[in-house]
Amino acid sequence: MELWARGEYGGEKTDIGVSLTGKDKAHPDSGMTSVRGIVLEQAWQRYEIPLKRIELSSTKTGFAVSIAGRRASSGTIYLDDIRFVR
Repeated sequence: MELWARGEYGGEKTDIGVSLTGKDKAHPDSGMTSVRGIVLEQAWQRYEIPLKRIELSSTKTGFAVSIAGRRASSGTIYLDDIRFVR
């Protein structure tokens, strides 16, 4: 997966990945991967989440983002041109 991202102010922390539902659930996603601890800049940056070895045949949660703002209470991130590429 490829995408462009930036933070409103820079310094926002995020995790970006594919799939959320783990094997402990009744209908899990077939494969999961993510890049954790990304610290965004105010300028647009390109990010890549490798999918080459991830099984995606039964994926219910195709895209997942979690965010922790510069301050504990808030944060804004911008995403663009999200593409699934193998």
